Amino acid sequence: MKAREGGRVVTKACVLAVGVNAAGRREVLGLAVGPAETEKFWSAFLRDLVGRGLSGVQLAISDAHQGLKQAVGAGPRRELAALPGALHARCAAPMSSAATRSMVVAAIRTAFAQQGQARGARTQWPDTADSLRPRFAQASPR
Repeated sequence: MKAREGGRVVTKACVLAVGVNAAGRREVLGLAVGPAETEKFWSAFLRDLVGRGLSGVQLAISDAHQGLKQAVGAGPRRELAALPGALHARCAAPMSSAATRSMVVAAIRTAFAQQGQARGARTQWPDTADSLRPRFAQASPR
């Protein structure tokens, strides 16, 4: 986004974190504006979320930003991870057509629409992910 800084217009990164809580509802976790989507920026943003109580993150999904991927801990310096234990997956939405997105969303919903909810989702998710992986290998968690 463009912002006025010191009397001139500069480009800034504006990031928004959205999570899914234990009840399956989406929540806005935080918003930040910074100079660029670098590992340093993402690490500070994620550490702030953790400092405010964010915990239990299992998967971070985003576009292909290396800075976020490294901050999550999917890069070579895993010991510096802001979200230790979390995986990073590339969002499949920008890589696919509207029809493909509908199919992917339907497949993912099968994992989360199980009886016994959390237990059923954990059981179903590997099968769902395995069925999508050949077509969307670049979106697979690493």
